[in-house]
Amino acid sequence: MTTLELARFALYADLGVAFGVPVAALLTRVAMESVRPIITGAVLIGLPLSLVAFLLTIAQMAGTDLADLDWQLAGEVTKSTSVGWAFLARMGALGLAAAFRLTNPRRSGWQLALAAIAMGSLAWSGHAAAGEGSLVFPRLGADIVHQLSASVWLGAILLFLAQLRTGSNVPHESVEALKRFAGVGSVLVALLALTGLANLWFLIPLNNWRDVLSTSYGELLAVKLGLFFSMLLLAALNRFVMVPGLASGSRTERAQFRLRVSIALELCAIVAILAIVARLGMMDPTSG
Repeated sequence: MTTLELARFALYADLGVAFGVPVAALLTRVAMESVRPIITGAVLIGLPLSLVAFLLTIAQMAGTDLADLDWQLAGEVTKSTSVGWAFLARMGALGLAAAFRLTNPRRSGWQLALAAIAMGSLAWSGHAAAGEGSLVFPRLGADIVHQLSASVWLGAILLFLAQLRTGSNVPHESVEALKRFAGVGSVLVALLALTGLANLWFLIPLNNWRDVLSTSYGELLAVKLGLFFSMLLLAALNRFVMVPGLASGSRTERAQFRLRVSIALELCAIVAILAIVARLGMMDPTSG
């Protein structure tokens, strides 16, 4: 991975935690106090990460290193382009969220809205912002929904791993939280599938899909889809086999270990997907 790709990956993951963890906690009725330190850390880390990723993007535009950054160009991009405006919106949202976190951490509604703005602003750093005409807003909307849905899934995985940490018994509250997330997870899968297909349709005409599969972009996209389907299988295994088994009282050490491993594998898959997304957003789908 290049430095810019690594920065993009870190930013996607960090903002995914900042938005996804509190939403997952609300949906599963997990006490928000238990995740507040994680959310605060993600919001605070997001500020310098956003700045570094933006400056690296400017450096790539100019074909220079970060040390030789054209600050005049950086100012023009910030003031005059949608990428720059999205960066300002992200920094503003994260700054306000950090202020709420440090001064009034219980104002969760405002903090969630600001985290959603920060996460959604990343749509302007990928292919969705490159369109023109009447389809530009549907493209951006689909990408934003896709990112927010993926963030909630990431947040839920991290939340459950924290509750099912190695060496501890799975408490009744954790099993109930897993059961409550089952319906939400189905909605997330539907949103991810629909918006993913919409993004692909917006990006690549249907008659060109076969040609794209032979490119580097298509190969990476195929790996991403494979990882997504592996997550679906793991999620289905958790929902229909492992969690019902724990809920029925079969909380053997082996059953608990299997559930931890399954959720950990989901986390590995989504981390790999984020790394691929960070690279795909900088590639030309039609290039070989």
